[in-house]
Amino acid sequence: MKPAFTAPQDDSALVNLSADDPVGAGTRHKCYRYPGKPELCIKLPDRNKYGIKQQKREEKLYRSLERRGASTSRLARYHGHVGTSLGRGYVFDALRDPDGSYSRTCNEMLQKGIDDAC
Repeated sequence: MKPAFTAPQDDSALVNLSADDPVGAGTRHKCYRYPGKPELCIKLPDRNKYGIKQQKREEKLYRSLERRGASTSRLARYHGHVGTSLGRGYVFDALRDPDGSYSRTCNEMLQKGIDDAC
């Protein structure tokens, strides 16, 4: 088992990201590759009160599940936050398909059909 990644908890070493290069997007966030760490991604909430509030809610929920010992095996593992050139980002395991490409969002799979996602 490989050692867990620990994201730096300060903004002293910014991770350089390009706003034009997200690998995915949700309704209130964009997701970027973590440079040099292909197993991870950085999720950036939209810079409005809704995106930031949603990210804080998700972080609180994830930490609560961990404290209670609840299974998080169906969730991308949260590793903490990191400073980026685009603002504070949240580091997660990158979810990938068997061919190595980034997995589609739940909405994409529902729109195109679950059978197409496999």
